[in-house]
Amino acid sequence: MERQPDDPRREDGSPDDGGRPDGPRSGLVGVLWCVVVIVAVLVVGVAIGMLDGR
Repeated sequence: MERQPDDPRREDGSPDDGGRPDGPRSGLVGVLWCVVVIVAVLVVGVAIGMLDGR
């Protein structure tokens, strides 16, 4: 797995990505959404497990 992606570096946020001045970290928003979804799934799973246990 020594392949490097062919995509150009977009760490600073490319101007083609909508052009919002408030959100220079567009990549971070995607990561945060993934974390939120994973946490929500875990919480629901634990809640269902506790309800089934009783």
